[in-house]
Amino acid sequence: METFERALETATNKESRCNKVAHGIIAAAIDKSGEYIYKRTSGSISLQPDALPVSFENALVIASCTKLITTIVALQCVERDLVALDEPIETHLPELANPQVITYDEKSEKESFILAPAKSKITLRQLVNNSSGPAYDLGEPALEAWRKSRGETPLSLWAPVFPAFSTPLLFETDTLHAHPRRHYQRPTPTPQTRNRRTDVYTSIPEGSTFLQHLKNSQTLFENSAGGHVRNLAINFGLGGLLFTKQIPLTGAPPGTLAWGGLPNMMWWANRERRVAGFYATQVIPHSDVRNTKLAALFQRSLWKMVAKEGMA
Repeated sequence: METFERALETATNKESRCNKVAHGIIAAAIDKSGEYIYKRTSGSISLQPDALPVSFENALVIASCTKLITTIVALQCVERDLVALDEPIETHLPELANPQVITYDEKSEKESFILAPAKSKITLRQLVNNSSGPAYDLGEPALEAWRKSRGETPLSLWAPVFPAFSTPLLFETDTLHAHPRRHYQRPTPTPQTRNRRTDVYTSIPEGSTFLQHLKNSQTLFENSAGGHVRNLAINFGLGGLLFTKQIPLTGAPPGTLAWGGLPNMMWWANRERRVAGFYATQVIPHSDVRNTKLAALFQRSLWKMVAKEGMA
């Protein structure tokens, strides 16, 4: 891990302006028992000169990493026979009944679109594997045009869940593999979240407990969307991307489930290898190239360490 640790120190050095990646970064990995096989912090909690050092106990905004929590809770409901994974979810969430699919003419100067009834019902599986059809309306031309036609502005980042996401579908449910350039996310609301939205905070120790839950769930790691994104070794499991072949950039072996969150948060887990990891910082904008490269270096170094020490 020496190469990664040198890069990490440089990336968070207060005096390093050209090579600085973030004010503070946390990298950690656990085994099947939840014990740390690697943990490292570097940098400080802010850019202030007197900022405290980063620690594992720091509270972090995890944004879309909550998909993992939502999926685990949803599958617990399935296990208790409270809801079925492949039956229409409208019985429990009537707001999702009778969805419409939007077809948008990107070349039209009038921002024209057509709405048509969806051919299929939305299921819980589709909600948690990102193939149900909704999307964030901010930055999506079709949904922005739809909002504008109603005298509205995009709502997805600030309004209560159902007003924010009661939008037309961008595609027919369960056809995600036909839309490789986009990631769709629809929260699975509970009665407590129907009328309010809150940020979720966690620390690395708390987040690790959710990753440990994955070792007992084969369903999460099944190829649930069908096909492959652009014929690459990437698909969707439940709650995250599923890699069906080794990924050169990160070294992630086949069967790895992964996702991330807005402030350049990233998690991954491999059930067969019994290893899960977390790269955490609080930097915006999302998908920052320098953080992505550093997180990839961490993952490559981690998988090499796992193989070398016979943990796999």
